[in-house]
Parts: sequence; structure tokens; C-alpha cells
Amino acid sequence: MNRRMFLKASGTGAAVLALAPTTLLTGCAFSVTGMLNTILSTLNSILSVAEKNAPWLPGLQAAIAQLENAEATWKTGGASAIVIDALNTVEAVLAVVPLTAAYSPLIDVIVAGIEAIINYFNPPAVQLTHARSTMGNNPHVGHVTLDKPGFRHPTYQGAFKAQYNSTAVGIGLPQAAIK
Repeated sequence: MNRRMFLKASGTGAAVLALAPTTLLTGCAFSVTGMLNTILSTLNSILSVAEKNAPWLPGLQAAIAQLENAEATWKTGGASAIVIDALNTVEAVLAVVPLTAAYSPLIDVIVAGIEAIINYFNPPAVQLTHARSTMGNNPHVGHVTLDKPGFRHPTYQGAFKAQYNSTAVGIGLPQAAIK
């Protein structure tokens, strides 16, 4: 008796198929603080590979400090405006990073992660009525679609980190990968 015949005969095939989707999604909750911490790690890795005289570097350092402060003062379930404002500031600074920079693909991944957090707080219907000025002016928006959690990376921040690190290695900047 082969496996197919066994599953058909035992009736467990239908049970396995019915449980598989729910089992795979278990543990895939979106953690805002987890994503924020991963975004902060990626931003600090950009600081390590960016040109030391880049005109946008001081603005990014200030935006990172603002985001760290926002995360420290924000409470899960509380008003999200402080986090969204800090993420908008970071995204506005990243908008001036040239598309021709060697690390521009990493910026694209970071912006996609920022958009994922903002979309978590504001569903698309709300965003349409309250358009953010940074989104329309940022050339890095929409270049990357984030990978979903899966078997190898069961959380959103794990999938994001893996995608970022894969991009860093793929463009020849393995030193920009985060631990």
C-alpha cells in the first residue's frame, strides 16, 4: 500500500488538507515591536555602508533617534500616531537616497517594511483619505514586495530580515546584512 492509498483508505488525507493551512499560519501574527526593531537594525546597517559624507546621513541619524524614542514611549494598543510620525520621518529621509547608490536596493526593502508597519496601523481605505506626503514623493516606494512568513521564517520580522540579508548579499554588500 503506498502513501496515497493509505491516506485515501484511512480518511486522514482530508483531515491533513483541512488542518494544513491553519497549522502553517499559526505563529504568524504581525509584531509591530518586532518589525520596528528589525527596521532599526537595517537602518543602522545602512549607516555602516553609506558614504560618510552623504548629505542625508545626519537626517537619517536624527530620524533613527526619533524612531527609537517613539518605540520606547509607545505602548502596544495605544495611540499609533507617535510611531507613524517617526516612520514617516525616516521614510522622508530615505526618499533622498539616490536610486543609483549601491545600497539603494536595501533602501527599497526598508521602505517596504516601513509601509507594512504603517499599513498595519492604517488600513488602505484610511490611507486614501489621509494621504501621507512622503509616500508620493519617495522613489523607493513600491519597488519591493515583502516576502510573507513561511516555514523557514515563521514571523514577519524573520521573513523581512531574511529578505533584507539576501538582498545585501545579492548586491555585493554582505557587511550590510543584519545578525
